[in-house]
Amino acid sequence: MPKKFDEADFSAIHSIPIATRASKVRVEDIVDPRTVTGDGRDLIEHALPDMLAADALKRTARALRRAREEKREIIWLIGAHVVKVGLSGYISALMDAGYITCISTTGSAVIHDLELSFFGKTSEDVAAELPAGRFGMSKETSEHFNAAVRHGDKLGVGLGLVLIAIAEMIGAQSGIGYMIWNAWQLMSVDTMFVGLIVIALLGFAFTWALDEIQRWLLPWKARG
Repeated sequence: MPKKFDEADFSAIHSIPIATRASKVRVEDIVDPRTVTGDGRDLIEHALPDMLAADALKRTARALRRAREEKREIIWLIGAHVVKVGLSGYISALMDAGYITCISTTGSAVIHDLELSFFGKTSEDVAAELPAGRFGMSKETSEHFNAAVRHGDKLGVGLGLVLIAIAEMIGAQSGIGYMIWNAWQLMSVDTMFVGLIVIALLGFAFTWALDEIQRWLLPWKARG
């Protein structure tokens, strides 16, 4: 009976002495926990072996310490699971200690943080909710998230106007900020207040424009 597949040729396969093989782990690299001493930095150095991911973790810790000592920016890119499994407290502690100066993450991390903060639970059961058409449909989560985005837009506009005015005060020879600063130096109170009023009106106009854009993009909010 003809065979559908040719048999594999094992004639070229042969064993080699283990002494000639390249190996990543050696018994002398393994740490005996009964011999570990010290605390803090020394504990990490002594408790973890100098191989594979443990060595990478120790090198990362050294790099973080060096960056903090040199007062450099330390930017962490994290996924949502870091927040979902309850490690936010560790992230906050690392920020307070100067090991994190900036965090970049995903929208789902923000959702997990929001749900844990407001409702005490997160990470909906995909297997249970998806077939029922309920996955991602939590009413309170979407309301809180959208409200934060809307208010953040308005706060950002206000902050942007203030920063532009400050930049003009410091390094420009024209503009509203320059006019306010120059009027203050010349004790021209009326001119200074005109500039402040103009900034306030611009802030009101931008906020109104954002509200109109939101009504157009989110018509269901306008109806509500």
